[in-house]
Amino acid sequence: PNGVDTSLFKPMKIKKEKNSLIFVGRLTKQKNLESLIKAISKLDVTLYIVGDGELREKLEKLAKEFKSNVKFLGNVPNNEIPKLLNKCEIFILPSLYEGMPKALLEAMSCGMAVIASRIEAHKRIIDDGVDGVLCETEPKDIREKIIYLLSNPELRERLGKNARKKIVEKYSIENQANSQIEILIKTLKFK
Repeated sequence: PNGVDTSLFKPMKIKKEKNSLIFVGRLTKQKNLESLIKAISKLDVTLYIVGDGELREKLEKLAKEFKSNVKFLGNVPNNEIPKLLNKCEIFILPSLYEGMPKALLEAMSCGMAVIASRIEAHKRIIDDGVDGVLCETEPKDIREKIIYLLSNPELRERLGKNARKKIVEKYSIENQANSQIEILIKTLKFK
């Protein structure tokens, strides 16, 4: 798995913007951003999209068409992303498929409540209802999960704390390096 720099991606004392969502990643079909933009149509939320890609222009038009409040921030230096994550209430990743989504791990490391699509890669990371929320990939379910989490601040806080704990214990760069060293030692002993 990808390791996360838990000293960079960490909870910060930044005031959360009410009803704010954030996505970080490439603007490609795989990320299912069309469904996300449709899901927030006419909701009183702001979605920050960090990243760029071939679908940006199409997604900007879709956001206008569906009257979705989306702020396209483009590419942002990696060391600025933790501040953006900490400013928002929910990280969302509605992908159709993934490998090992580093952006999801980084958001969890910041102690964020996360919503991610119910795909195998996300199910390996998130324990639904414990350290994140899983959703289907269509707009209706994404919308329902957003409304559910926004209306439950205590749940968001609990999910975020559990997410941070999981990342520190399982996905930190230090833990990943130690795991690799153990594998190398075991491999060398067998030769």
